[in-house]
Amino acid sequence: TFEEAIQKAIRAIDDSFVGFAPNGFVDDIDEELVNPTDKRIFAIADALQRGYSVEKIWEMSNIDRWFLTKLKGIWEMEQDVVKQGLAGLTPIKLRQAKQYGFSDRHLASCLQSTEIAIRRLRQEHAIYPFVKQIDTVAAEFPAFTNYLYMTYNAVEHDVQFNDHGVMVLGSGVYRIGSSVEFDWCAVRAIRTLRDQGIKTIMVNYNPETVSTDYDEADRLYFENISLETIMDIYDAETSRGVMLSMGGQTPNNIALPLHRQSVKIYGTSPEMIDTAENRYKFSRLLDTIGVDQPQWKELTSFDEAFKFCEKVQYPVLVRPSYVLSGAAMNVVSSPDDLASYLTQATAVSRDHPVVISKYIEEAKEIEMDAVARDGKLVMHYISEHIENAGVHSGDATLVLPPQDLDPETIRKIEDATSKIGNALNVTGPFNIQFIAKNNEIKVIECNLRAARSFPFVSKVSGIDAIELATRVMMGLPVEPYPPMSLPENYVGVKVPQFSFSRLSGADPVLGVEMASTGEVACFGKDKYEAYLKALISTGIQPPKKNILLSIGGYKEKLEMLPSVQKLHQAGYRLFATAGTADFFVEHNVPCKYLEALGEDDLKDAQKSEYSLTQHLANNLIDMYINLPSKNKYRRPASYSSKGYRTRRMAVDYAIPLITNVKCAKLLVEALVRRMPLDVSNVDFKTSHTTHTFPGLVNIQAFVPSLTDKNSTAFAEVTKASICGGFTTVQVVAHGAQPGSGITDTTKLDAAQSNAVGAAHCHYALCAMAAGGNTKSLDEDMQAETKALFIPFRGPEGGLNDIGSVAAHFASWPNEKPVITDAATTNLASVLLLASLHGRSVHVTNVMTRGDINLIALSKAKSLKVTCDVSVYALFFSQDTYPEATCLPTADDQKALWENIKHIDVFSIGTTPYLLATQLGKTTSPQSGIYETLPLLLSAVAEGKLTLEDI
Repeated sequence: TFEEAIQKAIRAIDDSFVGFAPNGFVDDIDEELVNPTDKRIFAIADALQRGYSVEKIWEMSNIDRWFLTKLKGIWEMEQDVVKQGLAGLTPIKLRQAKQYGFSDRHLASCLQSTEIAIRRLRQEHAIYPFVKQIDTVAAEFPAFTNYLYMTYNAVEHDVQFNDHGVMVLGSGVYRIGSSVEFDWCAVRAIRTLRDQGIKTIMVNYNPETVSTDYDEADRLYFENISLETIMDIYDAETSRGVMLSMGGQTPNNIALPLHRQSVKIYGTSPEMIDTAENRYKFSRLLDTIGVDQPQWKELTSFDEAFKFCEKVQYPVLVRPSYVLSGAAMNVVSSPDDLASYLTQATAVSRDHPVVISKYIEEAKEIEMDAVARDGKLVMHYISEHIENAGVHSGDATLVLPPQDLDPETIRKIEDATSKIGNALNVTGPFNIQFIAKNNEIKVIECNLRAARSFPFVSKVSGIDAIELATRVMMGLPVEPYPPMSLPENYVGVKVPQFSFSRLSGADPVLGVEMASTGEVACFGKDKYEAYLKALISTGIQPPKKNILLSIGGYKEKLEMLPSVQKLHQAGYRLFATAGTADFFVEHNVPCKYLEALGEDDLKDAQKSEYSLTQHLANNLIDMYINLPSKNKYRRPASYSSKGYRTRRMAVDYAIPLITNVKCAKLLVEALVRRMPLDVSNVDFKTSHTTHTFPGLVNIQAFVPSLTDKNSTAFAEVTKASICGGFTTVQVVAHGAQPGSGITDTTKLDAAQSNAVGAAHCHYALCAMAAGGNTKSLDEDMQAETKALFIPFRGPEGGLNDIGSVAAHFASWPNEKPVITDAATTNLASVLLLASLHGRSVHVTNVMTRGDINLIALSKAKSLKVTCDVSVYALFFSQDTYPEATCLPTADDQKALWENIKHIDVFSIGTTPYLLATQLGKTTSPQSGIYETLPLLLSAVAEGKLTLEDI
């Protein structure tokens, strides 16, 4: 029904809303009804409470009377429940109230009772919700889609409860502070469970999430994440247990109440969750284990607040427990500031205490994300914030691996994390935020759940923290600290995405309250490249020429001076406001002075030339670096500074704006390096292992028509080689036909003619020995070729005269290699000659057990011999193709694998071409080239080879 749905929807917005009920959220009801905001629904409830009729509300709001009548029915039901009281509440009225969408908590507030008491009363009268399927097929035929919800307006369930699945609680509403990061965590948890064959139940009520896709979980409930609904689903499904550490703070808030109702909670004990959430308990725990924390105190009066601040000294961080004017956490720097803040923003009393903690300036904030089992760490990730502490972690720029942390600081953080994890007996994910200054660390917060940084650290490191955490919580085996294979020169940077352009009047300055509505992460070879890519991804374009500077405090000006000097040296044109321009000009950095002039002054054209507002309005500025001064005196809310107005103008005119000194310095360094932002191997992630090879060499590349006039074979072979991963080819010295060898200058000229202008990669040619051609291989031939090939097989029939072989050994230059395809006794003779002449020899296309054993023996005797084996000989044998005499026998192939350590080079050679010929298949110059690397990588996958072998 509409009533049930609207009440659920209101509760879905925020945990503090019980439903459609009078609330006091709106000061001026009439104004809200006429000019609506997001509080209008609450204004209608207050209006009904004050006696407004449906007709009057309709006249003011133009909301359809049907909806208003339905809302009035909810209000009347609430009045009936209040009137009857707990003692007079009949089962019929209780069921009616539930059918109107009243939660147990709402009824408890009406009846001066508790949520659990109302639940027990329901159960006594057998008042339970029914599980229904959303009809996605317009009643044409029965729906079987996995969209479930609970309602009291039914008489039977639509589904059977046989799975007893694990419940995973989602993050609920998307808002600043709780967004898609937690949905990623919930989805990864579900997928990990399903991979293990465990049935899953997803509970979430945000249709924009991936977790609410119908095929992600075995059961999907569109329901509020509250004690009542989770208990109802848990009981109906007879669930194995609940996993609530993946959905952010909303599920964590009901951990202890669920535990008290005997619900099985996977992971860290709810009592320990409460210890981490309760400031007093956590503080005592830190003191017990010897981990430092900033001084803090919960105060209930102005006098206590002033005394504590005087003791710890300003600045301090103030956290009110009851907010009046929308202000929450704030940094205050003086007694006047504190007095102004406490009187204007909060009510301080015994019922509404204020927590004040020492604020440490110029400290670095560090994020620790970890997974533990029974208190022992199984994985951790340390990320550093670019901004100093004081910027909310959700708005901070995050860097992983950390680039600027002292090893001693890292050691202390790891030690403190281990102590805290052990003390809280953590099983599952947790997050700790540290601040560090001068190698001293302090804990500022600990959450025993997945944090918003978990997706980032998982994707940068390649180790899925949520998969690890899920396995740990379910008691499945995990490998502590799995090997991490990060590329060299690899950094991930996460930057926030803001929506200030859509928030009229909002001051775009970072602070202790989270303001970002999204985030972007990019990879780079260093933090500068990654940061610049990430900024561009948020829509900020690097400045082309004109940069405006407005820097508040002297300390920030001094800190920015080296960066501003670099901008000037890099050719950027600098503009600056009054004090900023004076400072940089004094330090020999030319800046054009701009003044924030009023509207009247713009009539003067000369003054307009120096108008900051005109430059911003006319898009004459490419980037605005505005660093507000840390004002120690709190101004009234109505005060609008020039700095604020110019920041706001930059946002309204879509001019890139930087308001943090650390981010400004990082950006300047990235800009002046002028690095190319090409997509490289660090810019993508894949589920497969990626390995970057150096340019491979195609040894003994076979060109069938090597010396034929106008042959295109050379172009085909080199093109196939570059496509197959080879950047250089060393060409076999002969073609497919007799007389095609490079035996003299005529043949060499023919081969070079085919190669010049046609080669797609580097290449090397070899001279070929023949009977009586030692004189033909003169100095010119030797200069133009890289090696001498002495054939014993092939189309030429081979050089079987040992005397001729000896003559070539004697005449060929010692500094150039000799290659041979000799086998059996010929191989023994060549090795003997090489030994006698004291020179090295390379044996190509080794094929038999006897030959590889002879080469291994020669190496053992320190002979200068190397060898290659065709990749085809390692993977195909005569057992598979009996007619292919170019392949080894199965025994020979086994011997090649047994002697893999004695094989110096994997080649392609003539074997693929000969195999096609002997099998009667079509031959091609490209034969075997494309298949070589896949065959070798298959051997790596099978454990026969390593990447280093290749």
